[in-house]
Amino acid sequence: MKKILTGLPVLLLVGLTACATGDRADQEGSYYARGVEYYANEDYDNAIENFTRALRLNPQSAEAYLGRGAAYAARGELDMAIADFDQAISLAPDLSPAYVNRGNAFSEQGKLNHAVRDFNRAISLTPDFAPAYYYRGNAYGNLGSLDRAIEDFDQALRLNPRHGASYYSRGNAYLGKGDWDRAVADFTGAIELEPTADAYLNRGVVHANRGRLNQAIEDYSQALRIDPNYATAYNNRGYAYLTAGEFDRAIADFDRAGVLAPDSVLIHNNRGRAFFRKGDYDRAIEDYTRSIQLDRYNTDAFYGRGDARTAREEWDQALEDYTEAIRLDPGFAVAYLGRGVAAFNKKNYPQARSDWEQALRLNPNTAPVVRQNLEILREMGY
Repeated sequence: MKKILTGLPVLLLVGLTACATGDRADQEGSYYARGVEYYANEDYDNAIENFTRALRLNPQSAEAYLGRGAAYAARGELDMAIADFDQAISLAPDLSPAYVNRGNAFSEQGKLNHAVRDFNRAISLTPDFAPAYYYRGNAYGNLGSLDRAIEDFDQALRLNPRHGASYYSRGNAYLGKGDWDRAVADFTGAIELEPTADAYLNRGVVHANRGRLNQAIEDYSQALRIDPNYATAYNNRGYAYLTAGEFDRAIADFDRAGVLAPDSVLIHNNRGRAFFRKGDYDRAIEDYTRSIQLDRYNTDAFYGRGDARTAREEWDQALEDYTEAIRLDPGFAVAYLGRGVAAFNKKNYPQARSDWEQALRLNPNTAPVVRQNLEILREMGY
């Protein structure tokens, strides 16, 4: 399942503190307002500069610390952001948006339990604060607590029925649970409110999981219309074409994905699989080899390259690849099946029998092939 998105910090416009008076207060308010405007326009450098100027005039402004922290977070400077949110909370312990923003920063750092504590605090202060439920739902989702995530997204949508991101994130949770009907319904709801590439992509994933390849391809294509540089959408559409047996279209999409994400192990694996299915074993081996260079522990690439070398009757090299796949994943049944084929063709019949029997023990679904192969050995006297 795709990681549930946490989104940008929540900069809510709250009133300025009244610690300063007269012209100084007016000047502080002007800097603060400009900071908010720059933030809204995604000009985070100027937002930080103006919030900082506001703080020089009024170091007790929790709202200016909140605003500057949100800008730091949007720039990816999470430690600086958290420091500002800490300061905002110390000045205004009941400021719910500060807890939500700090929780969101913790989420981005992977400190999900810290994040949940902050979202809990925000909800205890403001029980009808929809963003707190939404972000806590994201944190629960990324912790794997999908039912609790769904409960929070439900509440966020009760409070704000027009929040497309809550539909999207709840759809992700249902996707993680394998509840395809509810996932499709939520991704569709998200698309109706906010037609994003991610929502089309994930609805396409559900269609693909249900075997509805034409609908999956249509959704991936729509995602690419919205974001023509979406490598994952090209990869997913390519895999749908591969599953449908349209190898040239699959390879074309994997090529585009590879240009956008040249170091993606998954894309090299998938294109290698497409070349293999097309019968172009040399190029399959090239992709699997590149995938292994990128990830030395890539079990699927060793197995796939073993299959391609088997197709070329390169039994020694195939045996090496299958053996490495098994070393990395001793429960990889089909790798035993493949290694048995290589061993058989090297006339190492005892190893072939041992590998095929192990494949059958690990995965009963290999039974038709294994029993046929063992029968051949029996007829040969092995």
